[in-house]
Amino acid sequence: MATTYGDLTIDWLGYATLRITDGDRVVYIDPGRYGVLDSYDARDGDLVLVTHDDHYDPDGIERVAAEDAVVCVFDGIRSEEIERDSRPVSGLDYEIRRVGIGDTFEGAGIAVEAISAYNTPDGHVREDGTPYHPEGGGVGYRL
Repeated sequence: MATTYGDLTIDWLGYATLRITDGDRVVYIDPGRYGVLDSYDARDGDLVLVTHDDHYDPDGIERVAAEDAVVCVFDGIRSEEIERDSRPVSGLDYEIRRVGIGDTFEGAGIAVEAISAYNTPDGHVREDGTPYHPEGGGVGYRL
């Protein structure tokens, strides 16, 4: 499913995975998980952004990232604490940038700001009322 906005084309590839391009540069947000990219192997991403540990998928990153990609990963992601098999962020063979809430940076010639992203208690919550994604547990990205 794709939509356009000005010079941008935004493709939703499934689950939380987005591909955004202006025709020259390609950005992926939260590539992978739950088989979304099983038959996808573009390796055209100039900038790959990961918001939080639920969306950290090294295999998905490798399917979308170009050889010279910049991969930005929320600094709160600790692969050893994820409750599934996962490789460390440091083991990815790309330029890695760890980012925190409020950080600004440039990747692939694109200005990026990491902003706080979380569920409120009246939003997406567990049965006991605690948010699935508490404040401080992840970021969104403003491009």
